[in-house]
Order: sequence, then C-alpha cells, then structure tokens
Amino acid sequence: MKSLSKSSFYLGLLLAAVQARAGLNEWTTAGPASTINALQAHSQISARLYAAGTDGLYRSPDEGRTWENVRGPLLGRSVLSLAVDPEEGDRLYAGTNAGLYFSADAGSSWARAAQPGAGVLSLAARPAGRVWAGPF
Repeated sequence: MKSLSKSSFYLGLLLAAVQARAGLNEWTTAGPASTINALQAHSQISARLYAAGTDGLYRSPDEGRTWENVRGPLLGRSVLSLAVDPEEGDRLYAGTNAGLYFSADAGSSWARAAQPGAGVLSLAARPAGRVWAGPF
C-alpha cells in the first residue's frame, strides 16, 4: 500500500481557506475572515497564494499563514472567481458580479478588463494573457 506524501495542499471551503497536510490527517484553519469563493497559487512563487473572498481579494506571501486584503477596486466587492497566468504569476484575473478585472502586478493595481453588465462566475487563464470567462 502506498502512503500519501506529506506535501501541503489547500482547500476552499465556505467560510475559510484551510491548510491541510496530506498523510497527516490534521486540519488547520488559516485564512481570511471571509467566505472564500476561489483559491489560486502563484505560478512561480510557491509560497504566494491568492483568495477570492466575498469582501475582496486576499494575498498571502507565506503559504497561508498570514493574509492581507488587497486594496483597490476589488476591496469590499465580492470576488467570485480568480485565475493566475501560468507563466506570469503576477498576472491575475478576478471575476465579480460587475465584470472582469485584470492586474499585471500581483494585485497592487487593477483595471476593468470587460465592460460592466455581465458577472463572471468562472475563469481559466493561459499564457500570453489569454483568459476564458464564464459569465452569468
């Protein structure tokens, strides 16, 4: 019988981002005090995580031990979906009920990438700035 490795993985639950260590059978609650709709990892910096919450976007520099609410147009807004460019991990896409937002600097600044009107429930990103959005 094979045993699981002891590497970390992250789960998005209704009320928090929860860190789990595979094979250890233990759970540690660690994350923003917000309902988390999506979690993504930076594609080059393994310790950096992003969480899409009901009151904005959160960023963690240390594998989820600490979190900061990213300032800007997403602050206080429900972020429904999140995608990270697989080759440029600072390139982020955030879907809200008011459209799609884009950041080229790890969430420090944001621009609206799509006209308001259609909410974005799901996202997928590919290299070179290609992104697919599932509107509602």
